[in-house]
Amino acid sequence: MRTAMRLLAQGCSWRMRPTSAKASRSPLANWLALYNSANPDVRLRAAQALVKRPDTPLRVLLDTLDTLSHRGLGADVCEALLSRQDPDLYKEMVGRLESNDHFLRETACKVLGRSGNPSISARLLPMLDDPHVAVRQAAGHALAALADPASTPEIRRRLVAHQNDNINVVVALQAALNALDSETDSV
Repeated sequence: MRTAMRLLAQGCSWRMRPTSAKASRSPLANWLALYNSANPDVRLRAAQALVKRPDTPLRVLLDTLDTLSHRGLGADVCEALLSRQDPDLYKEMVGRLESNDHFLRETACKVLGRSGNPSISARLLPMLDDPHVAVRQAAGHALAALADPASTPEIRRRLVAHQNDNINVVVALQAALNALDSETDSV
């Protein structure tokens, strides 16, 4: 096991003997087996590899988000989720809007903004009042991406209420209104 840990730490993989049962497993299956290790260091290294793979199961990415995002994988797992189109992804992200962890709420806003589903705007509007600035900013940008005309009055109200907020939140809210104005002009 020490050799495996040393090689994982160096970013290398090791070759299994062709006669072993593990040799016939796919590389993904090998990484998933390592991810399920009881050793937290092995699990973390496996997660680092899995978040970069397009074939990693959604449940593993979500588990990594929930359990390892604060161990240096937050940005990578967020990026991986933003590139996915799994049918259950958006339902999972809506649930994370209620998380106690502000990074999970921020990531949920970002992913939901990519959904293309304007009906999610109603779930994102309350996030504009989140206590963490990064969540408010992500919610504003998500609303800009969705450009749901039904949310225009509420975004205008929130922009007035947040006029003295962090400049990044104000800019995100203004971007949402600009996107909505562009949608109205193009119709």
